[in-house]
Parts: sequence; structure tokens; C-alpha cells
Amino acid sequence: MYRESLTTLLTEIKSNAKHYAVIMDETRDCSGHEQLSDFIGMYDCPKTDAESITLTIKDMLMRCGLDIGDMRGQTYDGASVLQGQMSGVAKRFKDINPKACNMARGAFSLVHDIHEIINNSPKRLAIFKNIRDAAAASPGASAGLTPLCPTHWTARGSAIKSLLANYEAVYDTLDEIIRMGGNTEASKKAPGLQALMTQFSVFFGLKVCLKLFSSAEEVARVLQSKDLSAETVKSAVQMLQTYYTNLRSTEALHSIFEDAQRTTMNDLVQAPALPPRRRAPRRYDDGDAPHRWENPEDYFRSQFFEVVDLLTSELTRRFNQPTLLLLMSMEQVLLTAVNSPRIRQHQHPPKSGRHVHR
Repeated sequence: MYRESLTTLLTEIKSNAKHYAVIMDETRDCSGHEQLSDFIGMYDCPKTDAESITLTIKDMLMRCGLDIGDMRGQTYDGASVLQGQMSGVAKRFKDINPKACNMARGAFSLVHDIHEIINNSPKRLAIFKNIRDAAAASPGASAGLTPLCPTHWTARGSAIKSLLANYEAVYDTLDEIIRMGGNTEASKKAPGLQALMTQFSVFFGLKVCLKLFSSAEEVARVLQSKDLSAETVKSAVQMLQTYYTNLRSTEALHSIFEDAQRTTMNDLVQAPALPPRRRAPRRYDDGDAPHRWENPEDYFRSQFFEVVDLLTSELTRRFNQPTLLLLMSMEQVLLTAVNSPRIRQHQHPPKSGRHVHR
């Protein structure tokens, strides 16, 4: 059963989608062994360093016949061995395939870590509130930082919006935490989080996430309604797909890019720049000259389009399944039957009584 399901899934990826994303996490089993999990299965990971995890993922992709060059997304937790900028797993795959985007996940990790550092300490929360109240001139400052879902990753637009509204106050709070020093977890994380906040790619990623996931969150709320028909589910998802399709335009990207670029004027966020050119490994070099972007906006446009395409294709894959189509057909049959005159007559028969004959 497992092999049949795996074969069907891989066939669908290769024949229809081609591009794919890697979603991976690790945990210990009951015997204490570190297990690496993904949507395909569990893999025994002898070591938990970046090189060993990368080799394990490569081995899994090779066994499944998936080309690393077709990878378009990476999603890991916030551990440095996975997200490290110098030699983390994401960085290693990014060196092999520059199109393996990890932008959106990094933005969510930043939102989560900042909330954990500031809100989990009354002292640091007081520092943040004092800095925020002192910067009363900041337009749109919210009452505080909104957390993500505490048990699993959830797209929550209000959390991103609250961070963007308090961006400078959060940066200054991290600066104060660094100045205070100490050997706490917060003092160790603060410099890295502050460095991330200065990167244009991260700030742009927050803007993109807010634009994309706020609408998805509204649809998710609709789908959780108890009085929801299968036809309504299909209609809501199609409306979201139409929104994403209309958003996939140069004009929409330019508006988001300009909005993010205006923040660089106050020297808090670095100006957008093209990534350094890297030569592809020989085994992935097909002889063609690597693509070169004309300017930073073209580079971020390509990433933005990849994210939108990935969301659109995932909505199609998840909500075009045979089970949902069958459920819609059964629902339509039942509704037609209930609304037919003969059924209504059977449900509400004429009241019995004595007939009077003249």
C-alpha cells in the first residue's frame, strides 16, 4: 500500500507538476534515535549536522527520481544547522539550485522568534513598550506583537502586520537587549534577528507574505464553518485562485517592491541588491549561460512569481481531488432530491380529516 501510494504521488509530480518543494523536520523516536521525516517517509539520520542531513535529503530525492534542479521551495525549522547562512542545509541546496526559494519560511521564522524573545519576558516587553510609546510618531503602530499559532505554523496576517507596524521599535528593542548583554538565549539570538531585519529580502518577504496569506487566511476561516457545502468550498478556493492569478503581474509586484523600498530610506533596511553570481556545479552545468537579472526588481519578481505559482498549483492539487468532486456530485443529488415537489409533498402530507360529502 505504501509503495503504491508513493509511486502514484511521484508519478503525479513528474508528469504534472515537475517542480516541487521539500518540507522536512526531525525528531527522536521512542528508542532515542534521531529520525528525519518528510511526506515520503521516515529516514534514520546518523548525524544531525548540515552535511549529513543534506546527504540524506539528496539520497531520498535520488531514490525518488526527483531532480534537484526542479526544486522550487524549502521549508525547515529555525535551527541553525538547517537555516544557517554560511553552511546550513537551505544554503547548501541554494548553492546547487539558486531557484530553491526559502524566502517565505524565513519571514515566518523571524515573526515567531521576535515574538518569543520580547513577549516571553516582562522586562523585555516593558523595554519594547517604552520604545514604542516614545516613537509615537510612527504611523499605524499597534498595541503589541501578535503571535503565530503556538502549536504549528499557521499563516496569520495579523502577526506579520503587527511586526511591520512596530518594525523600528522592535529593532531598537533588540538593540537594547544586545546592549544589556548576559548569557541568555535572547541575548544570543538578538544579533542574528537584528541582522535579518536589515536585509531587504526579509522585509520584502514579510510584505509578500502579508499580501498573499491574509487572503488565504480569510478563505481558511470560511472553510472551517460548520454549515458549509462542498460547492461553497470549491467556489471559495476558485476565488482565491483568481485573486492570485490577478496578483501575478508586473504591476502588482512593482507596487509591493516600491512599498518595501520606501522603508530603505531611513537606513534601517538595506537597499535591494542582486545576489552574488555563483557558478553552478559541473554536474548541473548544461552548457548554457546562467540567467542574469537586469536589476534587483527583476530578481525579486522571479521569486514572487514562483511563490504565487506554487500557491496556485497547490490549491489546484488539493481541491481538485476525486473525493471532493464525488462529494460535490453526491451533494448535488441530495439537494435536487430534497427540493423536488414530490419529496416536499412526502415530507408535508395533507392533514387527515373527515371528508364531508353532499
